[in-house]
Amino acid sequence: MPTRNLSDIVIGDRSRKNMGDIAGLAVSIQKLGLLQPIGIRPDNTLVCGERRICAYRMLDRDTIDVNVCKGLEDELKMLEAERDENTCREPMTPLEAENHQQKLMPKYKAVNEVAQQKGREEGASKGGKTAGRGRTKIASPTTYRKGKDHSKETAHQAAASTDYSAATLKKVTEVREAAEKDPKTYKPLVDELGEKGAKVDRIHKKFKAATKEKEDKAAAATAKRKLKSVAENGVYHSNSFELAKSIPDESCALVFTDPPYDRKALPMFGDLGGLADRILVDGGSLITYCGQYVLREVIDFVSPEQSSLRLFWIACCLHTGGTAQMREYGIKVKWKPMLWFVKGEFRRDRETWIDDLVVSKEEKTHHPWQQSIVEAKHFIEPLSRKGELVVDPFCGGGTTAVAAKDLGRQWWTADINETHVLTARNRLNDTNI
Repeated sequence: MPTRNLSDIVIGDRSRKNMGDIAGLAVSIQKLGLLQPIGIRPDNTLVCGERRICAYRMLDRDTIDVNVCKGLEDELKMLEAERDENTCREPMTPLEAENHQQKLMPKYKAVNEVAQQKGREEGASKGGKTAGRGRTKIASPTTYRKGKDHSKETAHQAAASTDYSAATLKKVTEVREAAEKDPKTYKPLVDELGEKGAKVDRIHKKFKAATKEKEDKAAAATAKRKLKSVAENGVYHSNSFELAKSIPDESCALVFTDPPYDRKALPMFGDLGGLADRILVDGGSLITYCGQYVLREVIDFVSPEQSSLRLFWIACCLHTGGTAQMREYGIKVKWKPMLWFVKGEFRRDRETWIDDLVVSKEEKTHHPWQQSIVEAKHFIEPLSRKGELVVDPFCGGGTTAVAAKDLGRQWWTADINETHVLTARNRLNDTNI
């Protein structure tokens, strides 16, 4: 068995940062001897066995048994064995495992391509119908083809030599690469991934939350630079109910809106009802989305005893996208109420039939709580006439205004959020709405 002086071995960059129980390994070597030689390249660069070198130094030994790599495949096998080469191994942290995977991936790619080329040559040499067959089998789960991106296959192969799946290590890579570009935001998360017992999924959720917060701040800063202080395209940046005082009495055919309806926001439904009671024409309608769990409270806030508004109907918005789960109630929510209030005795157009069920289409492109334009058009078209005013005091992504524009109505909408106002204005400026 060839040996090398410890002083001649070049360790270089290693996957493992935490050496674990070196003292325990040293005791094991002293009792049982070296069960597995370290792996080195011909230039004495270490491939695997840093912990054994540390243990030998602790034992004051000068030389160590070595296996010298004869080629790429030998080196790959040694790298695969790096983490489980002795009984005193320390489990890799997620960051160490990802580092190890990144080293293995290009080597797997090279080995696979060599093996595949050999298989093609063997198959082609047979000629006739068998040409191209008889390819050498490789570890990759799919056929290795030139020009095809096989990063997923090599990622799975390389992850197999760690305690983590390729999907988990992909999350680690995302965090690490983000930290390289923005250490201030993400380095604390990388530090967590380097700790023993780190929970990758939990850290990755924190990473996604930090990324969203960063993106939101950037969007808000951009919006602030671009935002105009006056209305543009019927979209105002202001407190809706203060600014709406300028809307003339009995000038609006329809108020169609989607307020926040958590319990803290309930008083805003009182403001909404007061606004609609003043600006709606006789027989005009207010339609608002609402959560089932606050149904009674919303009705009471919108139409108190002194109001001219009365609850006319409850329509159903049927969800087709993801299903919300109300854990407090143990209910999977498949539909959402749309409360329909009318000013006066009856809606002004009794001849137009309206379905009280509208099948929604999931749209979250412009706002995190965006509702579909399908519902807006479903009610704006029969409950207003061309040229009449439609009001939405909770602009969000501007869906009500976009639907009103499409249908030839006038619109008024506002929001206190700069980013949402800019989004709505951009949508209305878009000729392909």
